[in-house]
Amino acid sequence: MCDSPSLQLLTNITTCDNGSSPFATLQMSTDNTPTNGPLEHGVYYTKLLVFIGGCLGNILSVVIWLSPMFRKMPRSIVCISLAVVNTIYLLVIFSLSTTKYFNDEYFLGGSDVTCKIKGTLFGFTQHMDSLLIVFLSLERCVSVFKPHLVKIIFTHTKAAVYVLTIAIIFMAFNVFIAMYDISTMKLQNGESRCQIDQTPRILIRQLLIGPIPLVVIIPCNAVTVVKVIAQYRAMRHVVVITQQHIQKQRALKVTKLTLSITLTFIVLTLPTNVYFLCCRSYSSDVLFVLTLLPMLNASLNFYLYTLASKDYRGKVRVMLNKAYTHVRNFFTSLLCQQNAVVPLQDYEMN
Repeated sequence: MCDSPSLQLLTNITTCDNGSSPFATLQMSTDNTPTNGPLEHGVYYTKLLVFIGGCLGNILSVVIWLSPMFRKMPRSIVCISLAVVNTIYLLVIFSLSTTKYFNDEYFLGGSDVTCKIKGTLFGFTQHMDSLLIVFLSLERCVSVFKPHLVKIIFTHTKAAVYVLTIAIIFMAFNVFIAMYDISTMKLQNGESRCQIDQTPRILIRQLLIGPIPLVVIIPCNAVTVVKVIAQYRAMRHVVVITQQHIQKQRALKVTKLTLSITLTFIVLTLPTNVYFLCCRSYSSDVLFVLTLLPMLNASLNFYLYTLASKDYRGKVRVMLNKAYTHVRNFFTSLLCQQNAVVPLQDYEMN
């Protein structure tokens, strides 16, 4: 008798008792022929657009956060790391979704090493994403309630140490899990499938991806939103604009930008976490649709930055204008070179 697990975000699995230790395997279809309907087609091509737009946005986000105007902010290190992690996550999830779309299985083929790499990258990117959002949430919460402590607690050095520490810890943790809990199994037809053992380590990994970070993120953002609304209302009645008033306005703009990221993270990851915590049975088709929400979360940051921050929009505009100028000059020079060349036979005839 098989019963699907309560927590598994990577594959469509069932937990079976074969007389020894429980293990998780992919549910197998009778054949490998894809059974895609209109919903699957729509979701896959939506994922394709999200993947392209997300990767492009994350690359632009890294470039802008590295500019002199933004890199002096301590949160720039976290935002750059977030863009890199989200790009890796999009690559992993879209590759799995492509395999599912064309072969009707999430982990068709692959060696044991490939299987472990997929599991490691999936867990690592999810952990990093959650804990980077925790940093941004705490930083903005402190900035709203205790502005004088922000420059003391959240410095460039401390932000870099935080990112490096969680990267080392959770990469090692996910490599450890991949080495001992993720492997491949051979089917009768010779094909390989990933096998994930149901151990306490897997449960801890899933809790660290969603529920535990959300316990910190949701309260921090809730009180921050309440405080920001109160500050905006108080600023409406200000008659004389002072330097302190201007600094508060700048801080509120930064808070609005950060809140757009953290609130989007909550909205797009909470449904998936709740589903896998509460449901005891699900299919690979449901997983195929549900992974669209985390993909959106990994793709929208650049566009949210652009909508929420006037300074960010200005930097994007300048960067796009420079890119357009370079492209126009390149093609103009190319056309000039082609027009300047006189064909040899025409030269001889003249």
